[in-house]
Amino acid sequence: MRGDVRVADRYADWQATHMDRITSRRRDHAQSLDEQAYAAALAARWRLIDHLHLRLGMIQTWSLLGCLLDERSERYLLMITQERIDEMRSRIGARL
Repeated sequence: MRGDVRVADRYADWQATHMDRITSRRRDHAQSLDEQAYAAALAARWRLIDHLHLRLGMIQTWSLLGCLLDERSERYLLMITQERIDEMRSRIGARL
């Protein structure tokens, strides 16, 4: 998630220059990169629990309630996070 936080911030800068609105998350310099990555990871887990992804093909379960999902769901979150990072990078045409 550290990479996601960094790339999202750069993507927000790109959006500010090339698009009408900014939808990407900006980096909060009052928090450390680790704090923001941790918050983003927890938010992603809760979103997955709250909104079933059909691509996953199963019901997600908590391994540690509120903190860690089952192994397959965690792998899935890593995959979709990398896809999101790749999409942001491809849109701005840079290797971040």
